Amino acid sequence: MPSSDTPSRLIIRQGEPFTPKEQESAAQILRDGFWNCASPIVRFRAYNDHQALLELMRTRVKAAVPVGGLVLSFLSASSSDDRAPAGHGKDPVNKGGGDKGYGQMVGAVLISLPGEGFTQLQKNYGDVKSEEDAAQPSRVDETDIQRRSRLWVEQDLVPWFNDFSNRSLGPGGLENSLYISLFAVRRDYQGKGLGRDTMNPVMRWGDEKRWGMTLFDHEPELVKFYSSFGFEEVGRETRPCNGQDVTWWAMRRAKRIVA
Repeated sequence: MPSSDTPSRLIIRQGEPFTPKEQESAAQILRDGFWNCASPIVRFRAYNDHQALLELMRTRVKAAVPVGGLVLSFLSASSSDDRAPAGHGKDPVNKGGGDKGYGQMVGAVLISLPGEGFTQLQKNYGDVKSEEDAAQPSRVDETDIQRRSRLWVEQDLVPWFNDFSNRSLGPGGLENSLYISLFAVRRDYQGKGLGRDTMNPVMRWGDEKRWGMTLFDHEPELVKFYSSFGFEEVGRETRPCNGQDVTWWAMRRAKRIVA
């Protein structure tokens, strides 16, 4: 996806050697987005700890960069919306949003590309372990919630997810699509259409490449959001997570022919 201006107020960048400052800003946007929506899945994975969730999102962002899977949106320097909300300037990491003269970073999307992209992203995430890694003993300083979270991911979430993906999308359906893994917009810039402006170029790029697109989500509001881009439900299943029942949606957007 070339770095480009959208018809609105944003500059979209993908597949670049993002600076450490930009990667940190992206991790903070994702952390805040998933913390504020109180996602039981992500909170359990981060031991219901705000700082641990930031560390988790740092690993996600770091994993996405080598495979071209990090998409960031910035307000253009000339945008009239490039005014920080009250108190924003106290955050030295997010101030300005980047090192290249762009305006405020407002959105972050993590994707994987068709082919080996998803498999590599999953490996980079650390969700898929080699036999050698799996044979290693657990850390002696692991807390109870850390142990329960790790075992849930390794023994429940990943095997179920792979099975649910195959049943919903068909064998290879996820690997052969542009897969949207994570998405968030800065909370203080929500409600201005910037989430849609961030996602529109991703949709357009996938259409130009004639790629189908897939995603999984457990937030009803985001399911509605993605449906507005033409994603359709192809599977739904409820699974327990740390004592709560969580409903997952599998969604697919068919290949489009771009004139």
